[in-house]
Formats: sequence, structure tokens, C-alpha cells
Amino acid sequence: MKQYYVYIILCSDNLTYTGITNTIARKLKEHQKTSKTAYIYPKTKTRFLDRLTLTTI
Repeated sequence: MKQYYVYIILCSDNLTYTGITNTIARKLKEHQKTSKTAYIYPKTKTRFLDRLTLTTI
């Protein structure tokens, strides 16, 4: 079984960004550090809102 995380980030313009990853800690650090995601990049201040853990069968 493999685990995935769906996460939601609140951007500085009050819009949300939703992503999926199998390594939540690494992905959140990437967003906080570089924000190179095409949608998040111009939005300098972001805040992690929530995550959901999914497991494949």
C-alpha cells in the first residue's frame, strides 16, 4: 500500500492551492522555500491549511 497526501495552501490573495504528494514534509518545505509552483510563485505569502491522508489498496 502506498500513502498520498492531498494538501491545501492559502495564498496571499486569499485563493487556495491544492496539491498531492507522497512526501508531505518535503513538499511543504519546497513550497515555503522556493514557491516555484506556477500558481504559487507570484504569491509571496502562503499558509498551510490542511491535509488529507489517502492510502492505496
